Amino acid sequence: MSEEGKFRDKEILPMLRSFGYAIRIENSIGSDLGDLIYCIRREKLGPGFGGWIEIKHAYRWPVREKTVLRFKHFTIGQANWLSDWYTPGSKTSLLAKVGCDYFLLPGTSALRLHNGMTRSQIMDGAAVTGINNVFPAGRIVRWLTER
Repeated sequence: MSEEGKFRDKEILPMLRSFGYAIRIENSIGSDLGDLIYCIRREKLGPGFGGWIEIKHAYRWPVREKTVLRFKHFTIGQANWLSDWYTPGSKTSLLAKVGCDYFLLPGTSALRLHNGMTRSQIMDGAAVTGINNVFPAGRIVRWLTER
């Protein structure tokens, strides 16, 4: 199994499923579709919140501060899909693990990430970050369930 698959199956899906539903999407027709769809609920907030997440993994950050990060299998089609489908009521996002750090970017940032962003640009633009192997599950769920 790929590192991206391990990240999805061992960290992301169990976290999301503890708050509702999350389903891995396998789509042989359109490869640009997000990796998983979710519907989660925060206490006392009424109906669930749904959206799509694209998952990415890289073993390490670029060595030089000014060098941009590009994910090996992040296509322009995926970036366009995340950007086009983002709406305030049904979010698209990109959740990535790079080395021992995590970040969640809104789908509206997908095209910038596809073109390459430095570590500081990513961390500054992220809706949620977690560093040094601290998976920020609570903050991720909070962001996914905000209107």
